[in-house]
Amino acid sequence: MDVPIELVPEANPLSTQNLFNTLQAASSPNQQQVRTGTQQLQNWETQKGYYSLLQTLFIDKSLPVESRYLAIILLKNGIDKYWRKSASK
Repeated sequence: MDVPIELVPEANPLSTQNLFNTLQAASSPNQQQVRTGTQQLQNWETQKGYYSLLQTLFIDKSLPVESRYLAIILLKNGIDKYWRKSASK
């Protein structure tokens, strides 16, 4: 199923469903969806609640494994990038 992703923050606010759809797009075999999904995920990186939603999606065992793994990898990378003492915010 092709899920269109808008890059304008107002058109695609951070929510559990939007984040899940974007994770699916970012892990799609379609390269255009991967690019669009990846860009949207990068746009959300600094928004409040992004990392807690990634954790919520990871622990939901009813979701596809690919989306769950991508969620936890993004959470780990965010910790490395923003929360470590050596992080360059």
